[in-house]
Amino acid sequence: MNYPAAKLVQVKGKWYVQVTIPPDLRPAFNERKQERRSAGTADRAEAERRLHGLAGQIYAQFDEKGKVWSPLAVAAARLQAVLPGGLNWDPVRWQDEDLREAVDDVRGRAMMILHLAQPGRRDPEEGSAIAHSHAQVRPAYEDFEEKLAEHRSAVKTTGVKLSEAADAYFKSQTFKRERTRLDYERGIKKFLSFAGDVDVASITAQQGSSFAADLGKTASRNTLQRDIGAVRLVLSHAAEQGWVQSNPFVGLRLSNKGKAPVARKSIRRSDLVKLFGLPMPPQDRLCLAILATTGMRLDEAALLEWEDIKVEDGIRYFDLGRVNKIVKNFRSQREVPVPFALNLGSPGRGRLFTYRTDVDGKAQNAASKALMRHVRKIRENSDDVRVTVHSLRHTFKDLLRDAAVPVDVQEFIMGHTGSNEGSRYGSGPSLAVKAGAMNAVDLSFLGMA
Repeated sequence: MNYPAAKLVQVKGKWYVQVTIPPDLRPAFNERKQERRSAGTADRAEAERRLHGLAGQIYAQFDEKGKVWSPLAVAAARLQAVLPGGLNWDPVRWQDEDLREAVDDVRGRAMMILHLAQPGRRDPEEGSAIAHSHAQVRPAYEDFEEKLAEHRSAVKTTGVKLSEAADAYFKSQTFKRERTRLDYERGIKKFLSFAGDVDVASITAQQGSSFAADLGKTASRNTLQRDIGAVRLVLSHAAEQGWVQSNPFVGLRLSNKGKAPVARKSIRRSDLVKLFGLPMPPQDRLCLAILATTGMRLDEAALLEWEDIKVEDGIRYFDLGRVNKIVKNFRSQREVPVPFALNLGSPGRGRLFTYRTDVDGKAQNAASKALMRHVRKIRENSDDVRVTVHSLRHTFKDLLRDAAVPVDVQEFIMGHTGSNEGSRYGSGPSLAVKAGAMNAVDLSFLGMA
């Protein structure tokens, strides 16, 4: 959209970039006619250098407002502005969902004004007030009804509901992990709760943007992107079936929406001593010890079987090839030596641990729940969510650095992708090299673990 040109204005010696707000967007700005951004300087030449960037910020704000402030939303806002007892205004109410409740509310309050009878000659002051209200409300109400009719005539229908489109999509797909399917189904349920079981062709980009903003109030960025992605996949399938002309969720801007991920914090050596000094079930102690001395991911350790512990050239090691059948990168399928300081106890059969597995055969959730009971006890601040079971992986990385283990050896031990092109070639350092590196790490914090 072409917006009015930006210009510089001076206020109390400071320069501001100012743009006239398009009339149809003014309800989104409390009917202001101009939007300003401070150039942060009294030097006009410097302000001119900053004009383009600040004008871009204003235009981006206009774009964001325009996604939600449809012509119907603008008409409704202007009608409500002249009605008594205004609502907490939310332009999202006027998207492509069922508008009956919102329309009945605004229409009912408008009719209360327009149906007021003119008082007799005995009270000319009251009559003047009623006439004034009529003069304000009637044109705003007529414009609202006109925009409502246009809106309803523009809403597309195909006869395919969102729930039906979702069912068709899931029936057409094969997922490697059942959890992925369940996560996507939860995302669709969230959108159904937000938008209703609407005709799939009536879904708009504005709804997507509003849905993302609503999710972003409580969800993490990863969860938000996964849920938006689930709806996007269903709509892509709908487009392939000819139920929609295009996917309105393609190109949605999700940057800065949702809660930023929490960076994990390494555990100090003194706190490691505390952790392994706590009373706890033997399997929890062993699992924590494996995590702290090998840097394994929690699910890798929790799913270990005794058959995964092998010996070659006198070196005992964990073979993680079986555990990592479903992997993010080939490095996850690796061999990790068992440090001398790690006491695995008497060998057995089957799994090392009894943590419950989920529908995909993963044990991470159950193991995390059990182990976090101990990790929380060593937090300096009980509310510090940066200290988790996964912190042990960060801690082991620090221990390798402290032991001056070469970076490429660290990456092969940890199962990282590799930081350079050369790391993608060959099978990596030998078991002997990795064992030497791991046994150089000070693991005295284990105590009698």
